[in-house]
Amino acid sequence: MKSFFLACAIALASVAVAPFLCAQQISGQITIQDPAEFNAYQSATSHTQPAARAASLEEFLTHYPQSAVKKTVLAQLIDEAC
Repeated sequence: MKSFFLACAIALASVAVAPFLCAQQISGQITIQDPAEFNAYQSATSHTQPAARAASLEEFLTHYPQSAVKKTVLAQLIDEAC
């Protein structure tokens, strides 16, 4: 009986969270929750020279390998290489 209630609770929780996750994916906006990570990202993307920018982006990925903006940073690195 307890496992039934646990299964129901998990199912309800997943149904409640799913629209929120889909809304974030649809909107295309990615938010960085950690202020230090956000500041590091802003600093890395603010360089005007391509070599300095690429080095800063690589350093950012080294410090924040699981960042929410990892795909964006990798795309920016590819753009810098071209």
